[in-house]
Amino acid sequence: MPKKSVVSWNTMISGLAYNGQGKLGLEMFERMSVDLNDATFVGALACCAHTGMVPKGLELLFFMTEKYKIKPRLEHYGCMVDLLGRTGCVKEALELIKGMPMMPNAAIYGVQFAFACRKYMDI
Repeated sequence: MPKKSVVSWNTMISGLAYNGQGKLGLEMFERMSVDLNDATFVGALACCAHTGMVPKGLELLFFMTEKYKIKPRLEHYGCMVDLLGRTGCVKEALELIKGMPMMPNAAIYGVQFAFACRKYMDI
């Protein structure tokens, strides 16, 4: 592309995450040459979730709030619950859900958290 925008970067990062290329998506995130936004972090957190990179996900959530002053939305928390659940950190995922500043939606409980509970047999 002659000129890359935040939309094109976000699309690449999210597309890589959801197509099994999370590590490459995180490399793209590190190379971004435009301003980051909340959608950028959704994609980067999804990359972490699909590759099981818990420390990197926690780091990104911290940088998002502290360095970039972006307030986490339900989608960010959803990615973190997914990440923790996929890696067997079911109790930590539940604590995150309990500590969210907003009400969890059906996707967080139904898809991400319930999947982790079933997979790791931790009801």
